[in-house]
Amino acid sequence: RSISTIKTEINTIVDERKSDDDKIQTLRDLCEQQDSNIQKLRREKEEIARLFEEYKRAQEDNLRDIKENARKTEEEQQRILEESRETLNKLRWALKVKENVKGAE
Repeated sequence: RSISTIKTEINTIVDERKSDDDKIQTLRDLCEQQDSNIQKLRREKEEIARLFEEYKRAQEDNLRDIKENARKTEEEQQRILEESRETLNKLRWALKVKENVKGAE
């Protein structure tokens, strides 16, 4: 009878050990899955960071181009304004000459 009891206890312990082994394997599988998920998320994060930097550089380049074009446009408008003032002054001078000199047309 005591051998039977010991055998039953041993079988119970073996079954518990097998159950523990199954649980450990399940935990290992979960850990591997989590590690795989973490690696995937890291790669995605790095890709997002790379794309953001690329986007940011493109936006900065566009802004720089806009500022450069605005500067060139302003310079061109300033040049045209100066030419217009010069032309206006010449016309005023010509009108004054016409008023002051008889026979000038």
